Amino acid sequence: MSRDTTATRDRAPRRRRWPIVAGALLIVFAAAPFALPYALYWHALKDLREPLPQAQQRYPDALRQLYWNLHGGHGPIRVRRLSPPGYALELFADPGDGRAASVAADQQLLNRVAGLRQTWLPPRTGMLRWHLTQAALAIRLSREYDGERLIDYVLERDRFADQGAVGIDAAARAYFDLPLRSLSAQEQLALLVLAQGPSYFDPACHRDRFARRYAWALEKTGLASTQAIPARMRAGTCAQRGGDGTN
Repeated sequence: MSRDTTATRDRAPRRRRWPIVAGALLIVFAAAPFALPYALYWHALKDLREPLPQAQQRYPDALRQLYWNLHGGHGPIRVRRLSPPGYALELFADPGDGRAASVAADQQLLNRVAGLRQTWLPPRTGMLRWHLTQAALAIRLSREYDGERLIDYVLERDRFADQGAVGIDAAARAYFDLPLRSLSAQEQLALLVLAQGPSYFDPACHRDRFARRYAWALEKTGLASTQAIPARMRAGTCAQRGGDGTN
């Protein structure tokens, strides 16, 4: 047998392997956008050893709906079941008109619960680990909890004042000296506005700023009021350095 014949036979299996290798590489590159988010998700789940957050009480449906509407929700409260690739896709979505993509109401809610829950992470947790754990917790919450339970947790655990007033019940006592059930929808909305920035919207230090935000919230939720600030709301005294009560 000649050397040329032997060399041709040796090269033939190599040529047959190239389509297989190319096909395998194509599959790897096609699967990477889906496999990588799942790998990061499973890795971050190692930090979620504690039980998922649980609200200790149930709040009225009207208050839940008010929270939902304020944060851009429309219609019934509904949280979609997220997947790691779907979460990543929404995170980097581009609306195509040069503006930043708005975050859907259900994802805002999931991110808020996850952020409140992450206070138990070690104090020196890196930012990358913090964000990965927050995303993993948000995805898991979306698959195990409904929107009503998530809103209950936020209302119970969120901060409504720069110091003190954790939870909307404590905020009702602090700002109105009344139980939450005795407040009107407009007064409850004022408390929800405070939760968006307890220091930034503190009516004692930034009365005009709070009034503008409150007017925006009234319009967004479809509530009517002729008062810049609820009449029964007690702003208190400003404890911030540089606060003048007007800006």
